Amino acid sequence: MKYQVAVVVLAVITCAPPLAHADAQQDYLGELAHNGAGYRTPSRALELADNICKDLHHGMMPEDVVNKEFFKTRPQAHVIIDAAQRHICPDTLGH
Repeated sequence: MKYQVAVVVLAVITCAPPLAHADAQQDYLGELAHNGAGYRTPSRALELADNICKDLHHGMMPEDVVNKEFFKTRPQAHVIIDAAQRHICPDTLGH
């Protein structure tokens, strides 16, 4: 039984995407502010980044995310997606 629990825990740890570190979140918010990509609240901006990363982890391409999520403009969409990839889910940069 202990072996089965250990295998399940190991599988969850190795399959789960890494959680964004607080510094990465601040860097993401800072990049949005620097590039004029406004957001209602920091928590909403971070929720959007998490959704973007989930979509990318499920095989969507950045352009597909632009079409799926609501953004004020396409340039703003690319700023937000690029920032999310750089700071929140850098493992998706090859997409």
